[in-house]
Amino acid sequence: MEKIIICPTDFSDTANNATEYAAKLAQIINAELVLVNVQKIFAPIAAVSLNEGVGRNTRENTLLASNKLKEMSREINKIFNISATYEVDISTRSLAKTISSFENKNSMIVMGTNGADDLTQFFWGTNTYNVIKQTKCPVLIIPEDFPFGSYKNILYPISEDKINRLALNQFNDFIKYFDAQLTFLYVSRENTESSAKTFDTLKEDVEIFFGEKFKLNFERIFSENVDDAIDDYIVDNTTDLLVMEMHPRSLLEKIFKKKPILATLSAIASYPVFVVHS
Repeated sequence: MEKIIICPTDFSDTANNATEYAAKLAQIINAELVLVNVQKIFAPIAAVSLNEGVGRNTRENTLLASNKLKEMSREINKIFNISATYEVDISTRSLAKTISSFENKNSMIVMGTNGADDLTQFFWGTNTYNVIKQTKCPVLIIPEDFPFGSYKNILYPISEDKINRLALNQFNDFIKYFDAQLTFLYVSRENTESSAKTFDTLKEDVEIFFGEKFKLNFERIFSENVDDAIDDYIVDNTTDLLVMEMHPRSLLEKIFKKKPILATLSAIASYPVFVVHS
């Protein structure tokens, strides 16, 4: 089955940049591009007859979005010589749940973000982060105005005690199209003998998994704050792409533990972030 890149758009500058990015990526990985626009309506409004004023507005907005997407798809097909289709979805569901309904085992999502617009959004989650939580396929986050470029230096932080093969398989299926150096960064809180042994084991497991397909590099750093440590490392080292694993979190973890690292990075990152699911 052909690979599919799903690209949500609200026609903003941020979304338009992500669309162009996704089109160029689709050229490289030989994928079909599907543009998705979600027309969100609230449940009480959805119950109103389409013959009423609200219904007419909904139809007009949907037609306008459909026409825009039709023209964008034609332009993408002409300029990039790839298959480009589109969908307009009228839904009472959240954007994240609607986008997740389009995914399959051969899909990935490319989504633009301008970070957290305000403190409320930062603490309760950006649209991007909510899409990541709702989906199982990889999600590539593109910061506002970030241009497409080849991935030469890729950072993959590891803070667990063992590698996750499901996440690595998703990553490998994407990165196999690029000639890149992969740096696996192990972040631990203390420099202990146990930490050193864990690092050596992780290094060996990663080397076995990838074999000689890529240039592999391994680093170990120590910090109480993992997300700050990752961000500081990126500032000091050339990084074209950050890879993050999305781990399931139980209700107790959500209530009692601090904000997930991925939520923080997806809100402030000024570099592309590729999210894989474990």
